[in-house]
Amino acid sequence: MTGNPAALCAYDPAWPVRAAKLLCDIRAQLSDRTGADVANYEHIGSTSAPGLAAKPVIDLQVRFLPLPDDKALTSRLLPLGWHRAYGSTPPPS
Repeated sequence: MTGNPAALCAYDPAWPVRAAKLLCDIRAQLSDRTGADVANYEHIGSTSAPGLAAKPVIDLQVRFLPLPDDKALTSRLLPLGWHRAYGSTPPPS
């Protein structure tokens, strides 16, 4: 992304299509995990609201119990191009 990452863009009808594809890929990678049959995979945030101007960042939420351990989850999502990022939680030692 170039320019101001906080700049709003006009709604793009491709956002929900892209989110659905990403969620489908994630669901497939986690499908054999305990709890996958009842997990929730959602497109959330401003790009999920039709017609709303938003920062062009697709936010996804996966609610999964029991939560796979970090190593198992990361190893499943790395092939999709996702990487482990640490926010306010420090990395495990």
